[in-house]
Amino acid sequence: MDDDDMDVDAEALEELDAGEFDDEFDAKRRRSSGVRVFNLFSKRVFDYSFLPASTTTITIRRALKVPQFYYYWMGLRIHNRDIVNGTYSLQVFQTLPSRQDPQEFSAAAASMTLTCAAADAPPALKTTTLNNLGPYFKVVMSITQGTASARFYAEMSAVLYARPA
Repeated sequence: MDDDDMDVDAEALEELDAGEFDDEFDAKRRRSSGVRVFNLFSKRVFDYSFLPASTTTITIRRALKVPQFYYYWMGLRIHNRDIVNGTYSLQVFQTLPSRQDPQEFSAAAASMTLTCAAADAPPALKTTTLNNLGPYFKVVMSITQGTASARFYAEMSAVLYARPA
């Protein structure tokens, strides 16, 4: 993804998420202020009821390029959920891919984490902020099923707002 792909303009708003901006004026204001919107994933169903009592991790974005930004705000929307015992954790790790070596070079600990659990009543919004990260993010969903074969379902979407210092 190059820098042109990250620009949010009025034509691309529908592709990102119909609710990202209230109107075209808001979109222009954000673009002129240097704010970028990264749609981490659109409304998606995560149904892992089949999992035994264990943890699994899925990679959502392997290397999201965010080099010129300093401040980050991440939001997780919980549209619906049916969780007996377990959690979904959206995690962002700093990473630095290399063309010379295909191994993954990522931080061991997550820089930002948002969790969806049984106690969260939809619709819900979870947020977190951080600064001085990058230049690439690895975005993963860590899924922990607490009870084997119990209902473990969530509909979620996530967005990352970034702006320079």
